[in-house]
Amino acid sequence: MAFSHNFLKGPSVSTIANSTTQLSWIDMGINQIHGTIPSGVKNLVNVTYLDLAMNHLTGSIPPNIGKLHKMQALRILGNKLSRGIPSSIGNLITVLFNLDLSRNNLVGDVPSSLAACQNLKY
Repeated sequence: MAFSHNFLKGPSVSTIANSTTQLSWIDMGINQIHGTIPSGVKNLVNVTYLDLAMNHLTGSIPPNIGKLHKMQALRILGNKLSRGIPSSIGNLITVLFNLDLSRNNLVGDVPSSLAACQNLKY
């Protein structure tokens, strides 16, 4: 599913996260989506690519994002996310190769669990 580079508004991430488990590719980058990344993101068990970059997302990265064991690319750069990076991202050690959390308001230490993600290239 690709909706990038539009002017979509609203809390669309919540709607998608709570509606289907079948999606494997979600690109909602460069829109005007606001709100938080919902805890329901854990329902996206088949997602391999999740791009929520360059929106207006706030809050924290939900710890249960580490339960998405098929996730190969996670791009949530250019939002207003705060707090720390959840150590659960390190649970994606076998498949995650692209992780971009830049241009947010994240604080704290980089979790040591990220060192286990041996396939990270970017």
